[in-house]
Amino acid sequence: MDFYLTILHEIGHHLAPGPRITRTNTLSCDCAADRWVIMEGQGLISSQGLALDIKSALSEIEAAMSELGAASDLKAEFWCFDWARRKITLTSTF
Repeated sequence: MDFYLTILHEIGHHLAPGPRITRTNTLSCDCAADRWVIMEGQGLISSQGLALDIKSALSEIEAAMSELGAASDLKAEFWCFDWARRKITLTSTF
């Protein structure tokens, strides 16, 4: 997976506003972390002369998911039960 997407997503868990993983948790959910990547994270790395290739990163994620093959329960759990929605969030700026 694209290194920058991974790092920014994880930072987004700490900095993104929005839904928490649980009511008592201080970490943002995956969808909020994804939105943070698009809204804030891209700007942070581009200000340093770096680039985030979201389409390439998503292709790598899709390839990894296809490698999981028939383990659909594992795929669903691993990608927060709603990969299709998360993918739309990540590509909504294109």
